[in-house]
Amino acid sequence: MIEWKEYGNTRETQPESHVPKLVYDGKSVKFAIHQISKDRVYRWFDNKGLYVDGVTHYAEINLPMDGEQG
Repeated sequence: MIEWKEYGNTRETQPESHVPKLVYDGKSVKFAIHQISKDRVYRWFDNKGLYVDGVTHYAEINLPMDGEQG
């Protein structure tokens, strides 16, 4: 099961930056990275470098290791 975390503007709800995550924007699930933008604000960006707007939740990507059953 995926453990979703609420995303917000407080320190407690900020994810580790520059690490790919699953994000949910109220419509669909995407891969994105939380990183600083040109205007010096942390935002979500997809693998093409496009801004992902409206993220409400995120989840760590935790793939099983070789030989591990999940």
